[in-house]
Amino acid sequence: MNPSEFDSLADAMMERIARAVEESGADCDCEPKDAGVLELEFADGSRIVVNRHSAVSKLVSEQSNRAVVLR
Repeated sequence: MNPSEFDSLADAMMERIARAVEESGADCDCEPKDAGVLELEFADGSRIVVNRHSAVSKLVSEQSNRAVVLR
């Protein structure tokens, strides 16, 4: 997969995440930030940030001091 294909798939996945969060009714603000970044902020102040890392073709989800690599 070339970087352009990855970026397109990753962006589509982040849109699906945002749509699912909105449709769930969760008390959460879900905002796309810069290109390749989706930020979710919950009522209790916790945050999840999903980043697109094109160089290594991975999405990374970070919450506080934890990071999860989505392959």
